[in-house]
Amino acid sequence: FFTFQRTVDTKKKQIELWKELLLSYSAHNKVFELKIDDTIYEKHVIFYNQKINRKLPLSSLKVILEELISQGVVEWKEKEKQTILVFWKTPQQWADSIYAWVEKSGQKGSVLTLFELREGEDTSEEDFHQLSHHLLLRALKLLEKKNLCQMFSGSTPDALGVKFF
Repeated sequence: FFTFQRTVDTKKKQIELWKELLLSYSAHNKVFELKIDDTIYEKHVIFYNQKINRKLPLSSLKVILEELISQGVVEWKEKEKQTILVFWKTPQQWADSIYAWVEKSGQKGSVLTLFELREGEDTSEEDFHQLSHHLLLRALKLLEKKNLCQMFSGSTPDALGVKFF
């Protein structure tokens, strides 16, 4: 599993298995971003099996990620290609989840900060609680395009205000 297979069909299946593993691991552990460097083995157990002392080489991981990027499951967070965003839910699904909470909690007309959405007590039971700042902004921008919210500048990134309609 940690060594790439040479046969094309076997390699495709191997990449598909890594995709399933990465998505289920990320959803279970609420992992939204992965820094792609040597620290990945310490932080995320799926890439390193200590019992048999086997790691997925970074070169193999990058091949897998490029395929997952083409499938829209992950994307590079920045141009330097050091961190990936993991879409165990798409930005649109996050937007839908956030807006569903806004409606059920009576937050229409309210102004909330990103901190309140990500870390607040009111959202502690929601799947978007502790959503990465980057993904939260993407989801809110989708809602803003649909005129369901408006974002306002704040003094810090987490102090950005959002009014929901």
